[in-house]
Amino acid sequence: MRQSKNFVDHGLVQIVYIYGSSCVMSLRQNLATNLRRIRAKREMSQDDFAALIDIHRTYLNHLEGGKRSPTIDVIEKMAGRLDVPITDLLGDPAKDA
Repeated sequence: MRQSKNFVDHGLVQIVYIYGSSCVMSLRQNLATNLRRIRAKREMSQDDFAALIDIHRTYLNHLEGGKRSPTIDVIEKMAGRLDVPITDLLGDPAKDA
């Protein structure tokens, strides 16, 4: 099956490039802000949380810095270990501020 030239795989989500890269960028930033806030609220260090979800601490640091995009599997694992719905990780952080 041939994919449209507008199809982009960003790891975090696979989207049709309707809204441009700002859509993925805002999701990445939402995840970074929310993940850092929720993890800190649970009083977990990056080392402890990374070990809990079986990823490297520097990868978690990049996720929390908005430099990397996780796979859906990693997002599900993070949400499960933090006991929050995925929407709490990807939603607008301003509503929880």
